[in-house]
Amino acid sequence: MFGVSPSGYRAAHNSVPKSASGTHLDDVSRYRAPDYGEPLPVEVKDLPSMKLVFLRHAGPYSEVGATWGRLMTWVGTRGLLGPGMRMIGIVYDPDITPADKTRYDAAVMVNRAVQPEGEFGVMEIPGGKYAVGGWLPKSGRELRDAEELLTRIHVPVGD
Repeated sequence: MFGVSPSGYRAAHNSVPKSASGTHLDDVSRYRAPDYGEPLPVEVKDLPSMKLVFLRHAGPYSEVGATWGRLMTWVGTRGLLGPGMRMIGIVYDPDITPADKTRYDAAVMVNRAVQPEGEFGVMEIPGGKYAVGGWLPKSGRELRDAEELLTRIHVPVGD
């Protein structure tokens, strides 16, 4: 991303002289941390494994709508839609990845065996402990267009 190895970057941007003892004191008296507001509430939940049918999107995140449309058509024609169905988006790349290189899986949880077909794949997300955060439900705000959509971020964590 920055055209240099991590150690090369650190060496080029280390303006603090090293002391003979290997310790140093930075003058941080004028530093003010950014105000990010109140931290989001997070719970740790034990979640079961999930079997998913997915379609990979490569490109800008703003263009995943067409991928979702194709996936929903595919699962609908195979009778995989039903009550309690969960739609899951899996984001693989951070914001510093060029938009044309980002990867995103549009996925639907299934409760029966499904075989991969062409670009439609099958995966299982392992069960276990996940840190779960949900900004919207605790924000006091509501979705427009009265959609029933709940977005939660799930991050696998250790014991």
